Amino acid sequence: MLYSWGFENTMIFLATLLIALLVLDIYSLIKTFTSKPSEKKTTNFQGLNKFLERLFTKKKKGGKKKPAKGGSASGGKKESFLSRSIFLLIPFKFLWGFRLPIINVALLTYIALTTVFIFTKAPWISDKYPEEYSVWKDYSKPIEITFDVPINPDRLTPNISPDIKGEWVYQESFSFLPLTRKIKFYPEQSIFPDTPVLVYVAGIANHLDTTNPWESLIEFDSPTLPEVILTAPKNNAENIGVEPEIDIILSSDDGEFMDWNIQFEPEVKFQLERQFGNKLVIRPIEKLSQDTKYSVKVTQVPVSYSVRTGEVIERKAGNIISDSSFTTIPAPSVEAFEPKGTGVLAATDIRVTFDNEVIKEEVEANFSITPEVDGVIVWEDDKTFIFIPSSPLPKETSFTVKFAQGFHNQLGGIVEQDLVFDFETIGEIKAAISPAPGSSRIKRTSNITITFDQEVDHATAQAKVSIAPSVAGVFSWSGNTLTFNPTEDLSWGQSYTISVSPVSYTHL
Repeated sequence: MLYSWGFENTMIFLATLLIALLVLDIYSLIKTFTSKPSEKKTTNFQGLNKFLERLFTKKKKGGKKKPAKGGSASGGKKESFLSRSIFLLIPFKFLWGFRLPIINVALLTYIALTTVFIFTKAPWISDKYPEEYSVWKDYSKPIEITFDVPINPDRLTPNISPDIKGEWVYQESFSFLPLTRKIKFYPEQSIFPDTPVLVYVAGIANHLDTTNPWESLIEFDSPTLPEVILTAPKNNAENIGVEPEIDIILSSDDGEFMDWNIQFEPEVKFQLERQFGNKLVIRPIEKLSQDTKYSVKVTQVPVSYSVRTGEVIERKAGNIISDSSFTTIPAPSVEAFEPKGTGVLAATDIRVTFDNEVIKEEVEANFSITPEVDGVIVWEDDKTFIFIPSSPLPKETSFTVKFAQGFHNQLGGIVEQDLVFDFETIGEIKAAISPAPGSSRIKRTSNITITFDQEVDHATAQAKVSIAPSVAGVFSWSGNTLTFNPTEDLSWGQSYTISVSPVSYTHL
């Protein structure tokens, strides 16, 4: 009973049994002194006898009794079989007459033996929290050691290692009886994580101190520090947005038994969300810089804190458990721009190649050219922009091409400053003639060369050249240089006039 019901329930049962016995005795006494004399002569045994006779006696039709075989129907003095066998019930009659004292003795003997057993047996530990070799996670819940029977609190000496501030409380089983079988330890501060905890209890003896005291050692652990098993973004990740959520997945639950020290390089202001599960969330307060490599160092700091207020009492040296980096998305930039510089031909298209695929609609909306030029925009691919003027660009004119800030590439990067490019178109065609004008004493075998300052249409340029007086010869080209080779020697002392009429540009 003690082992299946427990001490308190067993004691309540015995007390209830004793009260029921007392009530039964009182009732019997009252019944004895208040019953009539005739009733006193009639015993329960006689009543039982009558009942059995009715059971074994048959009735005739018409309501008259028919005695059992061998009996008398006239109601004579011949006894029935039951009457002849009544002497067999004499022992029962004797015991029944003493039923109340027998019940009293039996129950009192049972109560006494059970009580003596409870208070004289050696106590043993029937329950404990935390369980052996488990983890003490919740410091608001005290250490509990429960014995199967009351102990002697004066002999008991509990100790805990590591030694922390707290209070041992001896809890009485009943508020009105000085019987203790449960002790509790209420800590004032937590134990550093990853620390073995030993509870040593000496002087364990029963309440009456009739057994040799013994001792017990209970072992369990404080919470284990988690490890980082995953970070997002992953280490060395690229093209991360400027408003990232950095997730740190832990091997076990986070808790008040540790602090986190997060360091960014370059420095970043952030919010740390501790979900007290197996996940930490780091959210930068401001947008990160584009095309920048960031390192994130996560340091785990074991702490001991006040159980009542949660305030940190003591810290240990931190341990770096994660050191990762990532690179944010690049802002859109230009890999190549054409044309550039000066001397740009009037029939030139504007061609821009970006470093990554861009949002074409945004680029077109942010494009402008000054002075304004009519034309159409075409795309060779998602990163190559081409502007084709509707007519040749004006000569000797400076142009400014601008892509205003605010457009994005397909990675999410945004241009934060205007992209500006300049070029200048070529002027009127100029030609340098050799021999130079006014030259004299020129060899009769000399060739005439005309060098243009820009590319021209060869056939048109040749047609615009004239020599007076006329000289037979052949033309040849080397780049922008036209050479006239006379087929005959020039005349002695003759003045020659070389004229070049306005010519057309190449490709016009």
